[in-house]
Amino acid sequence: LLSGPLRVINVGLAGFARDLAANGAAVAQLDWAPPRGGMASLLQSLSSRDSLIQKANEEALSRMLAAEPVLADVRRAGELIPELDGSRLMLHAGPPIEWARMCGPLRGAVCGAIVFEGWAPDLAAAEKLAASGGVKFAPNHHHGAVGPMTGITTKSMPLLIVENRAFGNRAVCALNEGLGKVMRFGGNDAEVLARLAWLRDEFGPLMGQALRHAGGVAPNPLIARGLAMGDEMHQRNVACTSLLTRILAPSFAEKGS
Repeated sequence: LLSGPLRVINVGLAGFARDLAANGAAVAQLDWAPPRGGMASLLQSLSSRDSLIQKANEEALSRMLAAEPVLADVRRAGELIPELDGSRLMLHAGPPIEWARMCGPLRGAVCGAIVFEGWAPDLAAAEKLAASGGVKFAPNHHHGAVGPMTGITTKSMPLLIVENRAFGNRAVCALNEGLGKVMRFGGNDAEVLARLAWLRDEFGPLMGQALRHAGGVAPNPLIARGLAMGDEMHQRNVACTSLLTRILAPSFAEKGS
Protein backbone atom coordinates (compact mmCIF):
# COMPACT_ATOMS: atom_id res chain seq x y z
CA LEU A 1 0.00 0.00 0.00
CA LEU A 2 2.93 2.38 0.66
CA SER A 3 5.19 2.57 -2.38
CA GLY A 4 7.28 5.50 -1.15
CA PRO A 5 8.21 7.57 1.92
CA LEU A 6 5.36 8.80 4.09
CA ARG A 7 4.29 12.45 3.82
CA VAL A 8 1.69 13.12 6.48
CA ILE A 9 -0.69 15.95 7.35
CA ASN A 10 -1.82 15.43 10.95
CA VAL A 11 -5.26 16.71 11.93
CA GLY A 12 -5.89 16.38 15.65
CA LEU A 13 -3.64 15.64 18.58
CA ALA A 14 -0.16 17.06 18.10
CA GLY A 15 1.28 13.99 19.84
CA PHE A 16 0.59 11.94 16.72
CA ALA A 17 2.72 14.33 14.66
CA ARG A 18 5.56 14.24 17.21
CA ASP A 19 5.68 10.46 17.14
CA LEU A 20 5.80 10.40 13.35
CA ALA A 21 8.55 13.04 13.26
CA ALA A 22 10.55 11.11 15.84
CA ASN A 23 10.49 8.13 13.48
CA GLY A 24 11.72 10.12 10.50
CA ALA A 25 8.43 10.77 8.71
CA ALA A 26 7.77 14.12 7.01
CA VAL A 27 4.77 15.51 8.87
CA ALA A 28 2.91 18.81 9.07
CA GLN A 29 0.55 19.62 11.93
CA LEU A 30 -2.70 21.28 10.78
CA ASP A 31 -4.18 23.73 13.27
CA TRP A 32 -7.88 22.97 12.91
CA ALA A 33 -10.96 22.79 15.11
CA PRO A 34 -14.66 22.25 14.37
CA PRO A 35 -16.57 25.48 13.62
CA ARG A 36 -17.67 26.90 16.94
CA GLY A 37 -21.13 28.03 15.90
CA GLY A 38 -22.23 24.68 14.58
CA MET A 39 -20.80 22.76 17.51
CA ALA A 40 -22.38 25.09 20.06
CA SER A 41 -25.74 24.74 18.36
CA LEU A 42 -25.42 20.96 18.35
CA LEU A 43 -24.45 20.83 22.03
CA GLN A 44 -27.34 23.12 22.95
CA SER A 45 -29.72 20.90 21.01
CA LEU A 46 -28.45 17.85 22.84
CA SER A 47 -28.59 19.50 26.25
CA SER A 48 -32.30 20.13 25.76
CA ARG A 49 -32.76 16.37 25.50
CA ASP A 50 -30.64 15.44 28.53
CA SER A 51 -33.37 13.48 30.28
CA LEU A 52 -34.25 11.47 27.16
CA ILE A 53 -30.58 10.72 26.46
CA GLN A 54 -29.99 9.67 30.06
CA LYS A 55 -33.03 7.37 30.00
CA ALA A 56 -31.92 5.81 26.70
CA ASN A 57 -28.36 5.29 27.99
CA GLU A 58 -29.66 3.63 31.14
CA GLU A 59 -31.87 1.30 29.09
CA ALA A 60 -28.99 0.43 26.75
CA LEU A 61 -26.68 -0.31 29.68
CA SER A 62 -29.28 -2.43 31.47
CA ARG A 63 -29.81 -4.52 28.33
CA MET A 64 -26.07 -4.99 27.89
CA LEU A 65 -25.66 -6.13 31.49
CA ALA A 66 -28.68 -8.45 31.28
CA ALA A 67 -27.65 -10.01 27.97
CA GLU A 68 -26.87 -13.74 27.78
CA PRO A 69 -24.76 -14.15 24.62
CA VAL A 70 -24.11 -17.69 23.38
CA LEU A 71 -21.92 -18.70 20.46
CA ALA A 72 -24.44 -21.12 19.01
CA ASP A 73 -23.58 -22.21 15.48
CA VAL A 74 -21.78 -21.62 12.18
CA ARG A 75 -23.88 -21.47 9.02
CA ARG A 76 -23.56 -20.32 5.42
CA ALA A 77 -24.17 -16.59 5.03
CA GLY A 78 -26.83 -17.04 2.35
CA GLU A 79 -28.78 -19.28 4.69
CA LEU A 80 -28.69 -16.70 7.47
CA ILE A 81 -29.16 -13.61 5.28
CA PRO A 82 -31.56 -14.58 2.47
CA GLU A 83 -30.91 -11.34 0.57
CA LEU A 84 -27.42 -12.66 -0.27
CA ASP A 85 -28.79 -15.64 -2.17
CA GLY A 86 -30.07 -15.10 -5.69
CA SER A 87 -28.30 -11.76 -6.19
CA ARG A 88 -24.81 -10.34 -6.42
CA LEU A 89 -25.08 -8.57 -3.09
CA MET A 90 -21.98 -8.05 -0.96
CA LEU A 91 -21.89 -6.70 2.59
CA HIS A 92 -19.07 -4.56 3.95
CA ALA A 93 -18.00 -2.74 7.11
CA GLY A 94 -18.97 0.85 7.78
CA PRO A 95 -21.75 3.03 6.36
CA PRO A 96 -23.15 2.80 2.82
CA ILE A 97 -20.54 3.46 0.13
CA GLU A 98 -20.31 3.04 -3.63
CA TRP A 99 -17.40 1.58 -5.59
CA ALA A 100 -16.05 4.97 -6.70
CA ARG A 101 -15.53 6.09 -3.09
CA MET A 102 -14.03 2.85 -1.72
CA CYS A 103 -10.45 2.84 -0.44
CA GLY A 104 -7.82 0.53 -1.93
CA PRO A 105 -8.02 -2.28 0.65
CA LEU A 106 -11.82 -2.38 0.41
CA ARG A 107 -11.66 -2.53 -3.39
CA GLY A 108 -9.09 -5.31 -3.16
CA ALA A 109 -11.32 -7.30 -0.82
CA VAL A 110 -14.35 -6.75 -3.05
CA CYS A 111 -12.48 -8.04 -6.10
CA GLY A 112 -11.22 -11.08 -4.21
CA ALA A 113 -14.72 -11.88 -2.96
CA ILE A 114 -16.11 -11.61 -6.49
CA VAL A 115 -13.61 -14.21 -7.70
CA PHE A 116 -14.28 -16.33 -4.61
CA GLU A 117 -18.00 -16.41 -5.42
CA GLY A 118 -17.33 -17.22 -9.09
CA TRP A 119 -18.92 -14.00 -10.39
CA ALA A 120 -15.77 -13.26 -12.40
CA PRO A 121 -12.84 -15.46 -13.54
CA ASP A 122 -10.02 -13.21 -12.33
CA LEU A 123 -9.28 -9.98 -10.46
CA ALA A 124 -9.21 -7.78 -13.55
CA ALA A 125 -12.66 -8.96 -14.62
CA ALA A 126 -13.85 -8.61 -11.01
CA GLU A 127 -12.78 -4.95 -10.94
CA LYS A 128 -14.64 -4.25 -14.17
CA LEU A 129 -17.76 -5.96 -12.82
CA ALA A 130 -17.70 -3.94 -9.59
CA ALA A 131 -17.00 -0.65 -11.39
CA SER A 132 -19.84 -1.24 -13.86
CA GLY A 133 -22.44 -1.72 -11.15
CA GLY A 134 -22.64 -5.47 -11.55
CA VAL A 135 -22.40 -5.95 -7.76
CA LYS A 136 -24.67 -4.43 -5.13
CA PHE A 137 -23.21 -3.25 -1.83
CA ALA A 138 -24.75 -2.81 1.62
CA PRO A 139 -23.42 -2.36 5.16
CA ASN A 140 -23.21 -5.44 7.37
CA HIS A 141 -25.24 -3.75 10.09
CA HIS A 142 -28.22 -3.36 7.76
CA HIS A 143 -28.54 -7.16 7.92
CA GLY A 144 -27.71 -7.96 11.55
CA ALA A 145 -24.08 -8.73 10.73
CA VAL A 146 -20.66 -7.38 11.68
CA GLY A 147 -17.24 -7.81 10.15
CA PRO A 148 -13.66 -6.72 10.96
CA MET A 149 -11.77 -4.16 8.86
CA THR A 150 -13.18 -4.41 5.29
CA GLY A 151 -15.88 -6.69 6.74
CA ILE A 152 -16.68 -8.43 3.45
CA THR A 153 -19.58 -10.90 3.68
CA THR A 154 -20.85 -12.90 0.70
CA LYS A 155 -23.32 -15.75 0.36
CA SER A 156 -20.84 -18.66 0.51
CA MET A 157 -18.92 -17.53 3.59
CA PRO A 158 -19.48 -19.31 6.92
CA LEU A 159 -20.72 -17.02 9.68
CA LEU A 160 -20.60 -17.34 13.45
CA ILE A 161 -24.01 -17.01 15.10
CA VAL A 162 -24.22 -15.36 18.53
CA GLU A 163 -27.63 -15.59 20.18
CA ASN A 164 -28.73 -13.31 23.00
CA ARG A 165 -30.88 -15.78 24.93
CA ALA A 166 -32.09 -13.12 27.35
CA PHE A 167 -33.86 -11.10 24.65
CA GLY A 168 -34.07 -13.47 21.67
CA ASN A 169 -32.01 -11.43 19.19
CA ARG A 170 -28.89 -12.60 17.40
CA ALA A 171 -25.99 -11.32 15.30
CA VAL A 172 -23.64 -12.98 12.81
CA CYS A 173 -19.98 -12.46 11.97
CA ALA A 174 -17.45 -13.88 9.52
CA LEU A 175 -14.87 -16.35 10.81
CA ASN A 176 -11.42 -14.97 11.60
CA GLU A 177 -9.10 -15.76 8.67
CA GLY A 178 -6.02 -15.79 10.90
CA LEU A 179 -2.80 -13.84 10.38
CA GLY A 180 -0.84 -12.94 7.25
CA LYS A 181 -2.50 -12.09 3.94
CA VAL A 182 -6.23 -11.87 4.61
CA MET A 183 -9.29 -10.43 2.87
CA ARG A 184 -10.14 -8.19 5.82
CA PHE A 185 -7.01 -6.15 4.91
CA GLY A 186 -7.68 -6.27 1.17
CA GLY A 187 -5.79 -9.49 0.35
CA ASN A 188 -7.14 -11.32 -2.67
CA ASP A 189 -4.49 -13.69 -4.09
CA ALA A 190 -4.70 -17.47 -4.43
CA GLU A 191 -3.50 -18.04 -0.86
CA VAL A 192 -6.26 -15.84 0.56
CA LEU A 193 -8.96 -17.48 -1.55
CA ALA A 194 -7.72 -20.97 -0.69
CA ARG A 195 -7.97 -20.20 3.03
CA LEU A 196 -11.49 -18.87 2.58
CA ALA A 197 -12.42 -22.04 0.68
CA TRP A 198 -11.04 -24.16 3.53
CA LEU A 199 -13.08 -22.17 6.06
CA ARG A 200 -16.17 -22.61 3.86
CA ASP A 201 -15.76 -26.30 3.01
CA GLU A 202 -14.03 -27.83 6.02
CA PHE A 203 -13.58 -25.79 9.16
CA GLY A 204 -16.88 -23.90 9.09
CA PRO A 205 -19.12 -26.99 8.89
CA LEU A 206 -17.03 -28.81 11.51
CA MET A 207 -17.15 -25.80 13.86
CA GLY A 208 -20.91 -25.55 13.43
CA GLN A 209 -21.41 -29.25 14.21
CA ALA A 210 -19.21 -28.98 17.31
CA LEU A 211 -21.08 -25.93 18.63
CA ARG A 212 -24.46 -27.56 18.08
CA HIS A 213 -23.25 -30.74 19.76
CA ALA A 214 -22.00 -28.72 22.75
CA GLY A 215 -25.26 -26.78 23.01
CA GLY A 216 -23.43 -23.52 22.36
CA VAL A 217 -20.68 -21.77 24.31
CA ALA A 218 -21.17 -18.71 26.53
CA PRO A 219 -18.37 -16.24 25.63
CA ASN A 220 -18.47 -14.07 28.77
CA PRO A 221 -16.82 -16.63 31.07
CA LEU A 222 -14.18 -17.25 28.38
CA ILE A 223 -13.53 -13.52 28.08
CA ALA A 224 -13.15 -13.15 31.88
CA ARG A 225 -10.66 -16.02 32.05
CA GLY A 226 -8.83 -14.87 28.93
CA LEU A 227 -8.31 -11.37 30.33
CA ALA A 228 -6.86 -12.85 33.51
CA MET A 229 -4.48 -14.95 31.38
CA GLY A 230 -3.15 -11.98 29.39
CA ASP A 231 -5.51 -11.63 26.42
CA GLU A 232 -6.69 -8.16 25.43
CA MET A 233 -9.62 -9.30 23.24
CA HIS A 234 -8.19 -7.93 20.01
CA GLN A 235 -4.76 -8.88 18.68
CA ARG A 236 -3.80 -11.20 21.53
CA ASN A 237 -6.40 -13.96 21.85
CA VAL A 238 -4.23 -17.00 22.53
CA ALA A 239 -5.80 -17.78 25.91
CA CYS A 240 -9.43 -17.52 24.72
CA THR A 241 -8.66 -19.57 21.63
CA SER A 242 -7.12 -22.29 23.80
CA LEU A 243 -10.05 -22.21 26.23
CA LEU A 244 -12.60 -22.50 23.42
CA THR A 245 -10.64 -25.35 21.83
CA ARG A 246 -10.60 -27.15 25.17
CA ILE A 247 -14.38 -26.81 25.54
CA LEU A 248 -15.11 -27.99 22.00
CA ALA A 249 -12.43 -30.71 21.77
CA PRO A 250 -14.80 -33.56 22.78
CA SER A 251 -17.34 -32.40 20.20
CA PHE A 252 -14.66 -32.08 17.51
CA ALA A 253 -13.43 -35.58 18.32
CA GLU A 254 -16.90 -37.13 18.23
CA LYS A 255 -17.91 -35.39 14.99
CA GLY A 256 -14.59 -36.11 13.37
CA SER A 257 -14.63 -39.80 14.17
